[in-house]
Amino acid sequence: QQQLHPAVASISARGEVVTPACLLDPSPGVPYAARRVKHSTRVAGPAPATVGGRERVDRAPAPVEVRPVASGREFRDFIELPYELYASDPVWIPPLRTEQRHNFSPKSAYFQHAQVRMFVAYREGRPVGRITAQIDDLRTEYHADATGQFGVLEAIDDQAVFTALLTAAEEWLRAQG
Repeated sequence: QQQLHPAVASISARGEVVTPACLLDPSPGVPYAARRVKHSTRVAGPAPATVGGRERVDRAPAPVEVRPVASGREFRDFIELPYELYASDPVWIPPLRTEQRHNFSPKSAYFQHAQVRMFVAYREGRPVGRITAQIDDLRTEYHADATGQFGVLEAIDDQAVFTALLTAAEEWLRAQG
């Protein structure tokens, strides 16, 4: 008797192989909206040793580099990242870029009473994530504690990117006391 993985196919009472109309592609780094694929485009089982006549080489993803925003280019990468991340999301309503530039500019009212550090994560020179770390002096004065916050956390679907961003924010906040 044939044995098939239930998520890939099943065998009907007449002994025919029945496959679902579509499967979800569980590959890491694939956005949720792109995971629906036709069953004929994926092959169950291990990846082939050769692809297109060439030997397949498994390689680890490139390392993630997190940099504080210190230049105009890094600031532009920080602002533009969500527009690239959510470009294919039909329900995402992009905020006005001018509003975003103002909100994260030192001229913003929040910056008058807060210390803020913005970070961008890069992989192979491309921005893949962002985060802010901040200490709100008004909050600290009111609550009399040494608490910092992080926000604006957005990145590709990759745990290494999120870990690197959160680590950078945490280290900056600890250095501030």
